Amino acid sequence: MELKHLQSWIVAIVVIFGVSAITALPSLDRLHGLDIDALHWLRENIAPAHSSPASSPTVIVAIDEQTYVTPPFIGLPKVMWTQQIGEVQSAVLGGGAAAF
Repeated sequence: MELKHLQSWIVAIVVIFGVSAITALPSLDRLHGLDIDALHWLRENIAPAHSSPASSPTVIVAIDEQTYVTPPFIGLPKVMWTQQIGEVQSAVLGGGAAAF
């Protein structure tokens, strides 16, 4: 292996370990989540334009905070959501989903 190539690998490994050590510091806990925000910003500003969500064949069904506070989920422990999740799954598959 060429010396220059080896040096590049050593620098890359040192940088990886350095960044990993810095991000593991407890004082940086408040910065968690900013990495995802930064990646999304980079994707929107650097990556080529992608198709609109309306034309995408992929759909995500998410349970968000609003779901927690509306019937039939309000006040119901998550372990008891089997029937409701089953109904959602049946509706998604009944709507023509190829996978769940």
